[in-house]
Amino acid sequence: MRIMTMNNLLIGLLLTLFLVPILVSVHNYSYYVNNTAAYLQLALCVFLFIKHQLYKELSNKKINRGMWGYLLVLLMIFGGWLYQYIPFQGLYRSWVYLSSIVLYLILLAVAQRDPLFLSTFIRTKQLVIFSVGIFFILFIYFFAEPEMIYSLKAHPPVFRHLRHLNYEIFFGVLIATLCIISNKYRTEQTAMLFVLVFLTAWSGGRGSVLGVLVSLAFLWFFLSATNRKQLMFRLLSLSVVSLIIILLTNRDAILANTLGYSTEYDLDRFSSGRILIWYEAISVVWNEGVIAILTGLGPDAFGRWGLYRLIIQPHNAFVQCFMEFGLLGLVVFIFFITKTVINAVHLLKNSDDQLMQVIAVSFIGGMAFSLVDGIFYHAYPLLMMIFLSATINAQATAIRI
Repeated sequence: MRIMTMNNLLIGLLLTLFLVPILVSVHNYSYYVNNTAAYLQLALCVFLFIKHQLYKELSNKKINRGMWGYLLVLLMIFGGWLYQYIPFQGLYRSWVYLSSIVLYLILLAVAQRDPLFLSTFIRTKQLVIFSVGIFFILFIYFFAEPEMIYSLKAHPPVFRHLRHLNYEIFFGVLIATLCIISNKYRTEQTAMLFVLVFLTAWSGGRGSVLGVLVSLAFLWFFLSATNRKQLMFRLLSLSVVSLIIILLTNRDAILANTLGYSTEYDLDRFSSGRILIWYEAISVVWNEGVIAILTGLGPDAFGRWGLYRLIIQPHNAFVQCFMEFGLLGLVVFIFFITKTVINAVHLLKNSDDQLMQVIAVSFIGGMAFSLVDGIFYHAYPLLMMIFLSATINAQATAIRI
């Protein structure tokens, strides 16, 4: 009875974590959403810390050389911020980063001892994504007139911006695809995949398409010929059906606008201005001198500098990291990402667990996505990347042992 109560509490906490930031995101800035998610992440950390009695492990934990190295780099970065009079303790993303680090460490420990938590996390996330997808389709066809469609890009019925829906779609497509291949709940997963493929086409989500394609490209080498054919047939057929429905029902305004960007010959126009954004963000740091280059300009740097009135992050994880944490932070970030990608490939090669394959390719695709959008800035994709990386690093270590 106690175990059932704890599991029900976990599911309720996860649903709250996944749903509340969606509900508070409408007509609010991203920092409200991120702050809300940060508090909920810490609540999840406290629950998992108590449930798995991690305080016992913590009391016996020794700090190794790697940990001392991370702490030294962190102190150097803090010193650089203090030297530049950056009030990092009062900046909202300081809190977001703190909760993210704590969550990663907690999940790293949990992933080694509780396989049920992994599946619960994924299934709960999948339920929320599917529910939100159904809501969007109903809204598009029963509440939004065709002339209103384009305005939904900046002002969707839920989420701060439509790109936040694309973050959810990306992870949902991969979960559904792998479940279909493994013959688990094939009918339900096909229905979910159709909803998500439809919304990807409708929203013109180039970043989510990039992430899915990179993920599937990695997965391709580890699938049988039968599964490859099945995967290609389902994705192509659902994509064609989705495009036909969107075009015939005159709901293609956002897609048409995206295709207009994508057919431009100017590289910056093709990237929706991202290349110029990256250049200006890097230039700001470079012009501030050696200390800024080494230790960055602190959390919220892009938004605090006010380079663009309506753009609050540079749409690239590595540019964001360099701007906020400098070269020192960027080196640590690249080391961590490289290690996690290597472990993800190791899992693909050596694990027969379909769930582990989903998690491995999702992280790799998420990194591709992060090259063109705020995967490591916004609450939802950041939470998923924390979960994926902790699970990958814990399970890869277990397999090697």
